[in-house]
Amino acid sequence: MVAWSRAVRKAPAEQILAAARAYAMSPHRPDKQFVPYGASWLNAERWNDPLPEPPAALRGRLSPDDRLRDGLERGERLAALVGREALG
Repeated sequence: MVAWSRAVRKAPAEQILAAARAYAMSPHRPDKQFVPYGASWLNAERWNDPLPEPPAALRGRLSPDDRLRDGLERGERLAALVGREALG
């Protein structure tokens, strides 16, 4: 793969792979038809780009994943408080 060979001369493979994973996992990446092909992503050195942000209409709102995490964290804090109170 020519694009990969060129990319790893410009940045460590771990950095490129970490950025690719983060991009792939981003809940705000563009629709499938707008996601660049792997070679295009590498050739454009997109590993240096910031992660996609939510559209302006959604900024400030929590994503479903964030709401779930927030609920779980609140539940854990509540369980810890209830546990402490039960112990006296």
